[in-house]
Amino acid sequence: GSDPTVLQRLHDALESERGFASVRDARQFLHCRHPLELCSVEGLFDVVPRTAGAEFDHIDFVPQPILVRLRSVLRESKSGANAEDANDKGVVDSTAELADAIATLQQKITPWEALLRVDVESALTRQEASLHQRQDIIVVASLVRKGANLGGLARTCEIFRASELCLADVSIMQDGVFKGTSVGAEQWQPIRILPPDQVAAFAQEKRREGYSIVALEQASNSVTISRYSFPSRCVLVLGEEKSGIPPDVFSLVDQCVEIPQLGVLRSLNVHVSASIMLWEYVRQRVFA
Repeated sequence: GSDPTVLQRLHDALESERGFASVRDARQFLHCRHPLELCSVEGLFDVVPRTAGAEFDHIDFVPQPILVRLRSVLRESKSGANAEDANDKGVVDSTAELADAIATLQQKITPWEALLRVDVESALTRQEASLHQRQDIIVVASLVRKGANLGGLARTCEIFRASELCLADVSIMQDGVFKGTSVGAEQWQPIRILPPDQVAAFAQEKRREGYSIVALEQASNSVTISRYSFPSRCVLVLGEEKSGIPPDVFSLVDQCVEIPQLGVLRSLNVHVSASIMLWEYVRQRVFA
């Protein structure tokens, strides 16, 4: 037979071990909670991390207004379905409703756009809120031809939250090189299909709406980016990789901006140049 004192010492050692106590407490926590409650919005983002306490102290608790808005977004995204309101704890009332919620999440939707329209004044600082807003700059890349440049531009526009990216043809987004460079940014970035022969008319329309037309181009009247103060509403026109901006579009430009260079080559890659321009716009409008 086994020595009961050995078992007692083993039990006492485990009881005093912090890791074992955490496991025991977690089991008790899970046993007293309904699984569907733990799978709710509050369960995943508030109840579980808050109950876990110091073990998960790196998790920022999601403010209640955002949790409420997230539930609302998930309900509204069910096309054609009349979703019932969740109870006060946000618990999904049945397995069928949980399956509906999961199906909703698997659809190709972008709920964060709606989520971030929540009244964030109580949860975020003004600067934090401005980081999530679309910036009032439109990037016209209809003259750019190479898929790698266009994919990179989509990625950069999404990162800096440009209001629109204009491309010449929708088919470019199916190009393998484009996809490899964009890493899926086209799913989140608003994109307008604007054929090259319509760029001049688009620029005229935006000027009437109060936008300034800015060209990324080396010209006799160019100003360096370090000395240029970006207007709040801006259309950034990018030229074709070799030939630049055609005369009919160039005549509508309010200002040419160039990036100072120190090397032998005369120009930067169009994607790299546009990225520098977008960062400077955002720096002046958001971080200054």
